[in-house]
Amino acid sequence: NGEGKEKRKGEKERKEKKRKEKKEKGNEKKEEIKAGNKRMEKERRKEKEKRTDKKRKEKKEKGNEKNK
Repeated sequence: NGEGKEKRKGEKERKEKKRKEKKEKGNEKKEEIKAGNKRMEKERRKEKEKRTDKKRKEKKEKGNEKNK
């Protein structure tokens, strides 16, 4: 009778361990995605900054031409 209980207990522990590993793997994946999103956002910001700098430069040049 005691053997069945032990067997169930072992199965339960294995399932619990497997569940925790799966959860951890999922969390790692989420972290990777977050890191990727941050990287992409940084790149987008750089591109936007380049565009605004270019526009600023053009406006400044136009203003200089008007003053001449």
